Amino acid sequence: MSSALQTDFFTVLRERHSVRYFDASYKLSEQEIKELLELAGSAPSSWNLQHWKFVVFTDAATKEKLLPIANGQQQVVDASVTVAILGDLEANRNAEAVYRPVIQAGQDHAYAGYSSHHVLFDQIEAAYAVDASSPIGATKRFATHP
Repeated sequence: MSSALQTDFFTVLRERHSVRYFDASYKLSEQEIKELLELAGSAPSSWNLQHWKFVVFTDAATKEKLLPIANGQQQVVDASVTVAILGDLEANRNAEAVYRPVIQAGQDHAYAGYSSHHVLFDQIEAAYAVDASSPIGATKRFATHP
């Protein structure tokens, strides 16, 4: 890492802070929102499954409706954009699509250190197999079955 880049990185880490108050009159452009979501969506994830979905709220009236589930935090309304990040409890279903190109290309080294794509897929499925009596299992069951 270059010295300038390293300095900038460490500066960002040292100067980061939580923002609680926003100028309600400031609005991010649609392009800025798309760019932020693209960057967030490209973050590394377990098995590269990107097991999240983003829901963007820009309308003030809609953001007002979020207040009760945000413990009344006014920044949810005042921020130009409020983003809800939802976990995809069935991202394992995307594994074949994510890995198909490397499987078809015969790139065995691309299985994140696993000996084969079968072993990789078995591990992914085991990780997503949830005991229905656990809080996560109950949530998953509720979210997927009316």
